[in-house]
Amino acid sequence: MELIRNRTDSSSLSCPSIAEPASATTGFEGRRLSRVEAPCHLSPAPVALAQDLTPAIVCPEVLHPDLEQLMPRPPRDIADQLEPDPWIKETLQNPQLSLAAYQQEVLRRQQEEDGDREYLCEPLLVTLRNMQRLVHNIQDGQQFGPALSPDDLEAFRTLGTHINDLITRKAPYQRTVQLALMMSCMLEIATVRYALPGLDEHAAALSRGTPWHGSPP
Repeated sequence: MELIRNRTDSSSLSCPSIAEPASATTGFEGRRLSRVEAPCHLSPAPVALAQDLTPAIVCPEVLHPDLEQLMPRPPRDIADQLEPDPWIKETLQNPQLSLAAYQQEVLRRQQEEDGDREYLCEPLLVTLRNMQRLVHNIQDGQQFGPALSPDDLEAFRTLGTHINDLITRKAPYQRTVQLALMMSCMLEIATVRYALPGLDEHAAALSRGTPWHGSPP
């Protein structure tokens, strides 16, 4: 299925429809999703485990690349207005709760697909609602500096229609993941078209292709 036409040329973005799967138990190629299929000639490789394993220490500070720091801010930045996601930030980060929650969802998905029903993952409703907020910001002309072309605006309008439909359907898992991937592709293209040109004003050295490190000149 073609997701986006002509990613870097002057044609418009394309947001395809998300059709209902032929069967709730099939994937993109019509095969069941209940197990991972691997070539029969492959066997698990032996893994050598260290005798003394120490817990990994994760640095809480995330350093963003220079290019990300230089990106022009949206006219109306909605980052602080997005709905918090306790499923990802709390439940799945808890060593005691995360595995049980994951196993529960796997079991529920198996039961739904065994009954030829579409598996709904309601925790993804938060993701869909935040996707909806971002699309509205784009449609209002508040996400990128330059105005989007009529065709690109129509593509995001179509995307918003699909998001609303999946919210109404309580976040069918497979179609929600597909739509999120499509939105990521569309945002990547829109960023190249409408956000990156603004770097000329913030980091002329980058736009000229010259080596540059540190703070913008």
